[in-house]
Amino acid sequence: DGTVTIDGFYDDVRKPTEKQLAFLRTVPFEEAKLKAIYGAKRFVGGRTGFDAQIAQLFNPTSNIAGIWSGWTGDDAKTITPAEAHVKIDMRLVPDQDPEKIERQLRAHLDTRGFDDVQIKNWGSEHPYWGPVDAPIVDAAARRVVGENALVDGLAHARFRLLGELHDDPEHHAI
Repeated sequence: DGTVTIDGFYDDVRKPTEKQLAFLRTVPFEEAKLKAIYGAKRFVGGRTGFDAQIAQLFNPTSNIAGIWSGWTGDDAKTITPAEAHVKIDMRLVPDQDPEKIERQLRAHLDTRGFDDVQIKNWGSEHPYWGPVDAPIVDAAARRVVGENALVDGLAHARFRLLGELHDDPEHHAI
């Protein structure tokens, strides 16, 4: 159903504000087009319409980007692999701390008997939601997509750099 099963993963998840949800209702959501682009018959968890749109923009995710082990060449080989690899990416939301999530992943693996699994963090950022009415959102939308564009991704920027420009967290509340 798309639920991340790492213990504590959702503990600090910030919910979208009414202002964010009201803005989101003005953003076109082309469900059929998105499914066609990605070759999907349905969205994760069977979500549709506004629920799918909310999940796309405001829910944290954990994704297995790839798994590999043993011989992966073109010809056949009979081997017993000595190791296996998985690459995971996570999209966090405000109030989730990447270092805390990594510790929770470590504990999740350890308590399930995978204490020999090594974790290599390729980089992380503290999540941030920018105000949808910020001038930078409008300017970037016009530059990237064209005049009068609505760009949900820009309003959903995850870069802490912009979040550190102001000390008042209410400044960023949408």
